[in-house]
Amino acid sequence: IFFRPKSPGISVQSTSVEGAAPHITFRPLRVDFNITFHIEVLVDNPNRASFTIHDGYTTLFFNSLQVGEVVIRPAQIPAAASDTIVVDITVQTDKLTTNSTFIDEVKKGEIHLESRTRIGGKLSFLGFIHRKLAVNVQCQTSISIYRLKVLERSCTRKTD
Repeated sequence: IFFRPKSPGISVQSTSVEGAAPHITFRPLRVDFNITFHIEVLVDNPNRASFTIHDGYTTLFFNSLQVGEVVIRPAQIPAAASDTIVVDITVQTDKLTTNSTFIDEVKKGEIHLESRTRIGGKLSFLGFIHRKLAVNVQCQTSISIYRLKVLERSCTRKTD
């Protein structure tokens, strides 16, 4: 078959954090901080047709608690090409500052976040052949909370 659609490749190229290191108060016990999670996602289109991203988002979790989400802007990736999508998520700290598990991790100097990125779109070939596709990547990331540095990241990819 001339046009056999393949799922786009998706991989996290880099992850970084920036912001202010946490400030801990003990009466009442509270952690105040401000960080932004920066992710660069490479989308590789191996097809002979353009891939239009129309449904994409990244969600950030701490211990199964959603602490951030951002919608990925629509984009078009030409046939047999790649593009890097930059995602910046400000962590919703109000959901974390009284969480006992979070406070324990801050005391140890390292927090663990999970990011889930979904990119959905369609392939368009010759202007009239269309095929919807979606790919997901899920990453576990360990962050040094006081140095604001990514210590470790592991990711898995899945196609819908």
